[in-house]
Amino acid sequence: MRRALVAVLGALALVAALAPPVAADYGDPSRQGPLQPMTFPVVGPVSYTDTFGAPRAGGRTHQGQDLMGTKMEPEVAAADGVVSFITLPEASWGYSLTITGDDGWSYHYLHINNDTPGTDDGRAPMQYVFAPGIAKGLRVTAGQLVAYMGDSGDAETTAPHLHFELHDPSDTPVNAFASLNAAPRIDTPLAPPAPFPRLAGPDRVATAVEASRAGWPDGADHVVLAAGDRYAEALPASVLAAKQSGPLLLTTGPTLVDAVRQELTRLHATQATVIGSVPTSVDADLRSTGIGVTRVGTANAPVTTAAAVARLVGAPDHVAVLVNQARFPDGVSAAGLAAGRGWPILLSNTTAVPQGTVDTWRGLGVTTTYLVGGTVVLSDGVAGLAPGRIRLSGPDRYATSVAVARESLRLGGRSGDETELATGSAYPDALAAGAYAAHTGGIVVLVDGSGHFSDGASRDFLSVMGTETSAVDVKAVLGGTQAVSETAYWMLAAMLGRSGAPSS
Repeated sequence: MRRALVAVLGALALVAALAPPVAADYGDPSRQGPLQPMTFPVVGPVSYTDTFGAPRAGGRTHQGQDLMGTKMEPEVAAADGVVSFITLPEASWGYSLTITGDDGWSYHYLHINNDTPGTDDGRAPMQYVFAPGIAKGLRVTAGQLVAYMGDSGDAETTAPHLHFELHDPSDTPVNAFASLNAAPRIDTPLAPPAPFPRLAGPDRVATAVEASRAGWPDGADHVVLAAGDRYAEALPASVLAAKQSGPLLLTTGPTLVDAVRQELTRLHATQATVIGSVPTSVDADLRSTGIGVTRVGTANAPVTTAAAVARLVGAPDHVAVLVNQARFPDGVSAAGLAAGRGWPILLSNTTAVPQGTVDTWRGLGVTTTYLVGGTVVLSDGVAGLAPGRIRLSGPDRYATSVAVARESLRLGGRSGDETELATGSAYPDALAAGAYAAHTGGIVVLVDGSGHFSDGASRDFLSVMGTETSAVDVKAVLGGTQAVSETAYWMLAAMLGRSGAPSS
């Protein structure tokens, strides 16, 4: 009997030795990890038990806690800190990110969503993986949206969950169970602090009004009013606005737009120069508010209108800027240079210079002409006719924008500390950029508003400016999300190390 009992006890001891570790005692906080202050990392209902240290395949142990929930539940920053690591994706972890807090503790988010909503396709567009602009180096605030719950990596056969790890400053994983239990929960992810203002409204007219509000908070006596759908008229008009120290406003339709009327009242404007294709009925609306009206140019005749504006502006230093009237991106870039120095913008075609332009530069005594754009935009034949030609160009619209910005800085009187960003994809929200940048003493740089990284030249320029001519400080983005998407906006913020405050 004794031998049998010893045998049984021996067998039980062997089983105990081979058994997996016993789960933590939920009533014993000392076995559930330290109480590290944090914000609960998921917004929405989740369930979890203490599985830290549980055995896993290959002799591993579980180094975190699995917060079980539903796909696309918002995952938020557990602490103030910097995104220090991202995978895109990895076979085991899937999509993941790490936030290193200001105190050195780090918070790890694994198995982030990889599916298009409503599917299990593993092909989610990035807006369903990470929050807009999340990238390595971006500073985040506790409670800020960073990603969405999913089942990427080796979690494809399990329910959606966040594998959440807490590491101490030595990068040693610690049990986060007690900290999660104590963490306050939020009902809505916090909006990230804006790294730089977005000057935008629901349309081009409202965006120009917002630029006016930002640039002329104390008002302006004189404004220039151009048609919002005639960029070849609006861009030369930006130089006139700069000369008169007032904003460029836009209008559409046969009557004065209410938003513009309200802005004129706020500015206490007394004079308006109306350009080209703005309907004459708008003149009457302006006069009814007590504003004096001067009309310049001819409807639907951009070359003639640009020439008329140029005669009012003059040609300081005998310099003019020549752009292709059908290529708005180079025109937007040119407006930043021309308006900042008071040089007239004249219009050309790709292979021929209109006689009105030739007559104007002769009449103004132009001896130096900046051609903005490459030979595909303004041919060598056009360049050969331009007095004292200087070509500013690159292989694409963004490289041309950078060439113009560099020249603006080289000439002096402009600062990279007042950089304004505008989309290179569509002209409407970018029309007011030239006059605004001229007033603030800054430069205009075009960016890919879609966030598809076609603006490599602009990104390179912005990222290295701190070691070159002038430090870069983006003061504003002109345009709404249709012009510069949230993804593009936050990617630029991450690249510049900006998210409300500099990254430490």
